[in-house]
Amino acid sequence: MGIEWIILVASLIILFLVVKAILRVAIVTLTTAFQILIILIILRVFFLVMPKDVIQQIQELPNTISNLLLPS
Repeated sequence: MGIEWIILVASLIILFLVVKAILRVAIVTLTTAFQILIILIILRVFFLVMPKDVIQQIQELPNTISNLLLPS
């Protein structure tokens, strides 16, 4: 078996691993986005919280945490 075949097989294995990793990241991203969507729907339906309010609370979260940990 020539060196070309070894390089070809190695590159195919690396390509397979890269594609597998990209698919895994895509699946995790889509799953997380779906979970966030479900949480926002639950908040809106059961607690009448609008997504705008949730985004505002998330943006204020660092200040809230710093106020809890380092009271002035």
